[in-house]
Amino acid sequence: MIARGAVALALLGLATPALADPGATPLPPYKPGKPDRWAVYGGEEANLEGTGIRSGFAFAGYLGPAIQIGVDMEHATGTGGSFSFRLGRFADRDTLITVELAGTVFPYKFDEGMPPNVVHHVRYNQSTLAAFGAQTYVAPILWIRMALGFAAFTRRDQGAMRDSTASHFGGGAVVGAGLEIVRRKSVSLALEFLATGAVYPTDGVILGGGLGLSLGIY
Repeated sequence: MIARGAVALALLGLATPALADPGATPLPPYKPGKPDRWAVYGGEEANLEGTGIRSGFAFAGYLGPAIQIGVDMEHATGTGGSFSFRLGRFADRDTLITVELAGTVFPYKFDEGMPPNVVHHVRYNQSTLAAFGAQTYVAPILWIRMALGFAAFTRRDQGAMRDSTASHFGGGAVVGAGLEIVRRKSVSLALEFLATGAVYPTDGVILGGGLGLSLGIY
């Protein structure tokens, strides 16, 4: 017991000068750095009530230029426009369950007849999907989405109603990603990438993609 006490006193004697060393350099004052904006945003989102931003129902509409590619489908490749209209409901703060109507449109121009009796025509080739899917936020202002559903391809001459003999039906998918560039309360404006793919049995495949702007109300 005496030996243990002596060892303890010896260790205490060695440690005390180090703790009370008057020549030791004092630590600099603590200066908090700039808070991480993702951590701040996550904390704010976690403390939100169950109403308002990212809750309840949501609507978004997208328009933009696009490229449409037809595989084994005549006159179905070219540049045109793309669109998407989505209605959804938030399952949680980051995930939105959606139903949507999306697609691409390619105006194909061609001539009929011989000079001087040439007739100019415009035929609209449209691939449209009605799909069910989900959209999820992978960052506070960045989201990705995917949907699966039914597809319809229609050729229609300018000024004419749909030609039923030029319609095809199948299935397809929609994928997309968006970066919110402006947000005011529950309204957001995003730069969105949209890609569609549709398979029409015995007829061919239509692929499309575009980059445009989407307006969302959450």
